[in-house]
Amino acid sequence: MKTKILALALMIWLIGSFGISILYSTELPKVEWEYIKGGQGIAIIQGVTFNEVWEGVQDVLFFQKFKVKGQLSRMTHEIISIEKDSGLITVVGYSGSTRAYHLKISIRKKDNYIEMKTQCNTAWKKKATIRFFQLLEEGLEGEKE
Repeated sequence: MKTKILALALMIWLIGSFGISILYSTELPKVEWEYIKGGQGIAIIQGVTFNEVWEGVQDVLFFQKFKVKGQLSRMTHEIISIEKDSGLITVVGYSGSTRAYHLKISIRKKDNYIEMKTQCNTAWKKKATIRFFQLLEEGLEGEKE
């Protein structure tokens, strides 16, 4: 009788620990970001790989999701440099043929998270930075659901 209870307790413990490990392995990405004065932004992203973040940034930029609220509808952007090895992307926004903003994105893998920094030099810097991080957060979190 004692062996049956012990075997049952062991089985419950194994099933419970396996279930908990599954919950941790399917952890949703956690994106914490903030705008810093002077057009700078920083984000700490956990629960995703460098490649997933890199692809998420490209989805936001390449597929024209990146539109700053309040900007003219004819405003466009162009990616002028993209270097995966160094984690750098540079974007220039245009209003007609006039350069409107310059956004630099730096992605670095740290110990157990991804760090992303942005620098934008324009009157739109706060709106551009906030909009970029909002779209990235929506994309990364939506991808894992």
